[in-house]
Amino acid sequence: GITEIGGVAKDFCYAYPADKIAPIALSKTSGGSLLYIRFREGTDRKEAIEKTLAVFHQFDPDFILNSTWSEDIYTQKFETFATTSRVITLASLLSIFIAMLGLVAIHLYTTVRRTKEIGIRRINGASSEAIFSLLTSDIVKWIVIAGIIAVPIIYYMASNMLNEYNNHTSLSWTMFVIPILIQCI
Repeated sequence: GITEIGGVAKDFCYAYPADKIAPIALSKTSGGSLLYIRFREGTDRKEAIEKTLAVFHQFDPDFILNSTWSEDIYTQKFETFATTSRVITLASLLSIFIAMLGLVAIHLYTTVRRTKEIGIRRINGASSEAIFSLLTSDIVKWIVIAGIIAVPIIYYMASNMLNEYNNHTSLSWTMFVIPILIQCI
């Protein structure tokens, strides 16, 4: 027999999001009691249900509609990823905040400890920029050392995590350098 193609859908994830997207055929009719209905984009759900019931009630007044929306199914597939993303984002913001508090504390401690030295240097004509670079050079050194240690470890861990997925993004060097630069500022 001849098969008529009614349309072609965009790529979409119909299985677990980490799986490779394989070809799929959707038929107009399905076995069992499932019926797939496509509405115009932007159609309100309540309106879609009312229109569907109006059509089916013409043929069967006792028809009961138990609808499942593909959008909801699709959202549920990514729910764990969204939750994980929120947790990682909050943990990252918290750790950045704690790191910044630590940097401020180190700056304050260094400044208080070297108050006499700063005063003597200012009396002898040192500029504000020279004193600032003197106070920050030790901290910047530790930030860079921590970055040199952390970047390869994080790159390895992130690469391994991303390689578990067939559809994944690549890692950019800016993801690793920008946080270090922000801490140095």
